[in-house]
Amino acid sequence: MSHQPSSSFASDVPYRVEHWPDRFGHHRARIRVETMAEAVRVHLPWRRRDRDPERKRITIVNAATGDPVKNLACAVINREFADLVFQPFSAPGDYYVYYLAHPIQTQYGWYQHDYLPPEPAADPAWVERHGLAPSQLSAGIWRRLPEAAVLDFQARTEF
Repeated sequence: MSHQPSSSFASDVPYRVEHWPDRFGHHRARIRVETMAEAVRVHLPWRRRDRDPERKRITIVNAATGDPVKNLACAVINREFADLVFQPFSAPGDYYVYYLAHPIQTQYGWYQHDYLPPEPAADPAWVERHGLAPSQLSAGIWRRLPEAAVLDFQARTEF
């Protein structure tokens, strides 16, 4: 499946250092949803260095309330970018896409284990309705959904 160019490229998105609870992960993207819809998509040009990003947890949280979205699906995910589809609570509004979450440990001063695995929590009927089931992805129906804008990428520390 080929990827259609998006309005966001990695070099166009600013990077910042911010602070948030460790349980969400080391990195996040701040995105803005302008249009209320049952499903919206976002293209994240993240250029990750880690292997197998499809095997790691991604969580989207409403920035205003801290509530995680329940319906989230990865249409495309790799080390260079991710195309995610989720059901927003409200619009306009900002959301955080957290990634590289790991088990919290207090015993050591550094991280020693693998990252948390994905949580398949999306409602199967919602997934099917928006063309996000594995057998439907190649049809690209999800590309017609309203698109959220990537505002910036953020890290918890300078490292």
